[in-house]
Amino acid sequence: MSSTANESARQQEAHLALQIDHFIGKHKGELIRDLQGLADSYEIGKVSERAPLKNVMSVANEANSDPEEVINFIRYQLGRSTRNEIWSRQSKGNQPKNVFADELATRIENLSKMSDKILESILKNVSVKVPDRDQVHIKLIRLYLGYLSRYHTYLKWAYEQERIKGGR
Repeated sequence: MSSTANESARQQEAHLALQIDHFIGKHKGELIRDLQGLADSYEIGKVSERAPLKNVMSVANEANSDPEEVINFIRYQLGRSTRNEIWSRQSKGNQPKNVFADELATRIENLSKMSDKILESILKNVSVKVPDRDQVHIKLIRLYLGYLSRYHTYLKWAYEQERIKGGR
């Protein structure tokens, strides 16, 4: 391949990466609202340890990570005899009676639908090679888990403030 062809290929890849980020950016609000609803319904702020979510984020952030690998890791955490309490938390109210780990895995699987929408948008706006669906899906998973971890930090603080005010 000539240097001109290599440069053209690199430019196309860079343009595609920008398009992926652009269209993912249009869905960030939807991602954040979904994970906040999840976190609130399972009251994960009552679990003070951050390591479980950080560990899942580490799996998702591995260079060759795959959506199924992340889902498998979450389910593995639930199955461990020494699992952290966050994974087996029950939802409050009239929410589905799945434990947190199962619901998180389901929501991560469902991000594939958002991946499809993003790919459709890219196809309509760009005439370049279509990215792999898993490439977009894993980027969404990384964002979802990152924002979930941040929101968990806030919820822990809010729960502690509530406990202090309540004198417990």
